[in-house]
Amino acid sequence: MISEFTVPEISKELLKWCATTGIERAQNMIQTRRVNPSLENPNSHRNFWISFKTMIEEDILSLYSGALPRIIAFFPIAVTPLLADYFEDRFEMKPRIAGVMANTITYLLRYPFDYAYTKLTTQKYGEEEYKGILDLLKKRIKKDGFLSIYKGMGLSLLGII
Repeated sequence: MISEFTVPEISKELLKWCATTGIERAQNMIQTRRVNPSLENPNSHRNFWISFKTMIEEDILSLYSGALPRIIAFFPIAVTPLLADYFEDRFEMKPRIAGVMANTITYLLRYPFDYAYTKLTTQKYGEEEYKGILDLLKKRIKKDGFLSIYKGMGLSLLGII
């Protein structure tokens, strides 16, 4: 399993991520345009091309606004096969059950970063409410409690099983 985590494989995944981050931000803006108070004109994000054009007009860096949580969330994914092997060997689990356990634990570690990514990417570039991941997590936990950073995770966990 360790041979799967070679430098070329990790580099390939990070390059793929860099290529798709702007697309994912445009998708987030489209999906949240009606309820996003930071958007002055929700019609500026009514479809992908208009959303993408609007973000480029704001600033090319706005495509990568809030992208750091995605980079951090990438690393727990890399340990999923190692966790699955650990559960198989240590607790003598069937491979399918060990895989579900490993994916669940990985998802628990990764979800706050996915939550932060969504929150940070849907802010209007240049008028950010949150300064970064730690600021966002600190403010959300202080305002709504620790479990608030896991909102919506239950349905996502059903997809693992």
